[in-house]
Amino acid sequence: MKNEKNKSGATVAVKIAVILLGALLIAYSLSILLMLLWGLLSSLKSDGDFSKNLLGLPTISNPEWFDRVNDPDSSYKTLFRLENYVLVIKRFNLHASTNFFVGNREVTHTTDNDFLKMLLNSVIYAFGNGFVQAIIPAIMAYMCAKYQYKFSKVLYMTVIVVMTLPIVGAYPSELTLLRNLGLYDTWYGNFIQRCSFMGMYFLVFYEFFKGMPDTYSEAAEIDGASQLTVMLKIYIPLAAKIIGSVFLIRFIFFWNDFASIELYMPTKPTLAYFIYALGAGKKISNDMTTNPRKIAACMILALPTLILFLILHNKVIGSMTLGGIKG
Repeated sequence: MKNEKNKSGATVAVKIAVILLGALLIAYSLSILLMLLWGLLSSLKSDGDFSKNLLGLPTISNPEWFDRVNDPDSSYKTLFRLENYVLVIKRFNLHASTNFFVGNREVTHTTDNDFLKMLLNSVIYAFGNGFVQAIIPAIMAYMCAKYQYKFSKVLYMTVIVVMTLPIVGAYPSELTLLRNLGLYDTWYGNFIQRCSFMGMYFLVFYEFFKGMPDTYSEAAEIDGASQLTVMLKIYIPLAAKIIGSVFLIRFIFFWNDFASIELYMPTKPTLAYFIYALGAGKKISNDMTTNPRKIAACMILALPTLILFLILHNKVIGSMTLGGIKG
């Protein structure tokens, strides 16, 4: 009887914990959705309507909605200020420059960037770095998991140590090295810099490949397949869903990354860096200071990743869970 009471009490406690956790997750999700909805509605307001009607719906009662003197770029009247988005795209213009020394020689980089150029920079930066940081850990994890030699254990322990110990103060030496090697502020230098297998995803791939049977490779080797063929045509395709999931996660991260752009690629600004420049008060070549237009710029940045995640979120969660279970 006492055991039954204990089990019943534990079951009730688990149910209460699940309900509380579910309520917390629902509240968190709603807070994010409400902020996105507020951002969308605010981007459809005039500056005057935004300041006087911060939380309400866009309104046409304010005469400023139809005041073309204050907004000479507006060519039509509309209930919602969709022209905010048009003007943002027109005024996405950023002059970027950087000066640095290589020894005693001064080097200067300057560029003028419009919306299309920054969009292209965003795609190259997010796609290229996402691909590199998905495929490099997969290859290194496969080699450590499938080849039993002492150095593979050293690499595995190195990953654990690097994840455990924070590396502080590496930026000055890293920047100096990149500049002296001619890799600073270049696409190829950026991709080389991202060729790292350290981190959590190495462990995900390692456990996945460790759990895969060796019968596949043994059968292929009997048929005369090389080690490279076994990796590229058997094991990497088996891990394609996990690689795709890691790529998507890293793509979203790099799409929104602005700090690395300011540090390593100052004359190749992305859309995320432009949004950062607006918020930080940096000098923008055209007037983009009104709050609704700043929010409209943020919505333009958020839209591609939001659509991508809504389409592929089931595959992301399913593939990462699969990789963890197989480990």
